[in-house]
Amino acid sequence: MRQEKQKENAGSADAMTRYENLATHATRWVEQFYRHKDSCRVMAQRLAAAFADYLGCPSGRVSFAGLDADLRFTGKPVLLGQEPHLVYGDDGCWHVALQIMLQMPNSSAVMKQRIRVGIHYADARYQLVLGPAKFEVDEVSLGGLHAVVEAMLAQSLAHYTKPVQAGPLPPGFMVSR
Repeated sequence: MRQEKQKENAGSADAMTRYENLATHATRWVEQFYRHKDSCRVMAQRLAAAFADYLGCPSGRVSFAGLDADLRFTGKPVLLGQEPHLVYGDDGCWHVALQIMLQMPNSSAVMKQRIRVGIHYADARYQLVLGPAKFEVDEVSLGGLHAVVEAMLAQSLAHYTKPVQAGPLPPGFMVSR
């Protein structure tokens, strides 16, 4: 059967085998998948830089943390400017973790806070997911990015202004020593 199909196709330059048809669709899908990941990686870097600028924090205090396949925080930090570690989630977002080292001068208290953000890209717009909140960000103007960093700070401040015993962090946040 296969040989007969190949003979039929030999005279036609446009005819494809089933394998070639499947391979064409699969490789096109893979190319789109990685373009989507690359676009989300660019947004992750923009978000981290915007958050560091918005906070006015010292150089090197905002970095990327690793995530495992279950979107739990893990791994060594990656400095801004290097490629962040992204994990594809069941929600269709690429997830990235920002890590902020919080310390006041002349204080021995240090807080490492991690914030997980989901990123989806389509039609020159990004959707950023921070816990239950979703934000739209325009690719060109980055309109909407300011609202995301404001929400990140607001969620952090809301946690740190409560008594220590007052419940868990918002979704996507974690603190450690």
